[in-house]
Amino acid sequence: MSDASAIPNPTARSAWPPEPQALRENVSVRPGASRQEPTGGNPANPANAADPAGAAGAVDRARTIRRLSRLAFILDTAVTIPGTKVRVGLDPVLGLVPVAGDAISAVLSLYIIVEAARLGATKKILGLMLLNVAADFVVGSIPLAGDVADVLMKANVRNLKLMNIEPRW
Repeated sequence: MSDASAIPNPTARSAWPPEPQALRENVSVRPGASRQEPTGGNPANPANAADPAGAAGAVDRARTIRRLSRLAFILDTAVTIPGTKVRVGLDPVLGLVPVAGDAISAVLSLYIIVEAARLGATKKILGLMLLNVAADFVVGSIPLAGDVADVLMKANVRNLKLMNIEPRW
């Protein structure tokens, strides 16, 4: 008697290369939320009837997630310091400019939070994201010690991880 599970399915999608989890349209940004139905495909599907944008909405969502991922990468982890494993981004560099640099960094971080709200993040997650940005702004405003804290805190990367998105270029 043969094992039916050992027979390969010719229509099954290849597992390689792995797709980034957050860029798939059926991934929710809400931890613990039930799986969302994909929006593209069969127009007779009730999930598609509720979403008039159809596949275009999924493409916009994927573009937004990719844009947020790139922004967090640039702000927090764009460059590796030679000879170390420490990664820094534009946020600590902006922090070298007193007050204005931290304010610009906070505005860019708030943009990530606004987009997270548009993507459907819960109020709890948005609150945690605001706390991360506020802590980054307050601690980053301290001369020199704030710059070291900016390198270590990486508030934007933390915020994306709260949404289950991995920052990458």
